[in-house]
Amino acid sequence: MKTLYLLILGIGALISNCSSNTSIEETFMSIVNDCKEKESASDADVDVVINHEVPNSPTQNCLFACFYETLGVIQDGKMSIDSLKTVILAKFSGDGNAITTINGLIDECATLNGSDRCELAHNILECLNNGANKHGINKKQL
Repeated sequence: MKTLYLLILGIGALISNCSSNTSIEETFMSIVNDCKEKESASDADVDVVINHEVPNSPTQNCLFACFYETLGVIQDGKMSIDSLKTVILAKFSGDGNAITTINGLIDECATLNGSDRCELAHNILECLNNGANKHGINKKQL
């Protein structure tokens, strides 16, 4: 459950209208279960996403695409840079230095595309992880 909470913070800050950690976890667990079912993913596939690893299979790519679509990061097959910023920056509210760094990192990913939603999700996560490494940020914070 702790790794699930870390993923919630990294991806699910968008769910900020939830008033408690429990409701955030419940909401996110609902997303996890829905996406796992929609994409016919295994528990091992979910673990890759929870650990913010770059997906290494089509199912994992599509599982992450489902997460991003649910959070509004992927809309109509394209990345919404504004939604990506909303999702990630909500966690860093009040930390001006982190917000500046994260904004720059996200802007580096602004021109991403993919041949389909699954490849786009893979490319987004790969870019975020590479940017996190470049800027000395723990990828699980994104």
